[in-house]
Amino acid sequence: MEKYTLKFPVQFGSETVTTLDLKPSAGAFKGFKQEVDPDGGVVFDPYASALVAVRMSGRPEAFAKELHPADMMALATVAMRFFSDGLEAGSAPSE
Repeated sequence: MEKYTLKFPVQFGSETVTTLDLKPSAGAFKGFKQEVDPDGGVVFDPYASALVAVRMSGRPEAFAKELHPADMMALATVAMRFFSDGLEAGSAPSE
């Protein structure tokens, strides 16, 4: 689990949210698409990536719309870091 402290707290309903506890799960990535442009570069969608982080926190998707752009970009980066802990293509888990 990773904790993210919002740079700009979010007023969501009657609650002021200052931190998000992110617990990785496959369900958080449901519907997430990664695209490659014709030159082989990855097309980055910061909102979609931040939405993954919001889902990891257990907050509803409507919460993502309330994020400050600086927190959206930071959360997008945090969410994508969960990919880097996985296995490389063609490798097998060690025993």
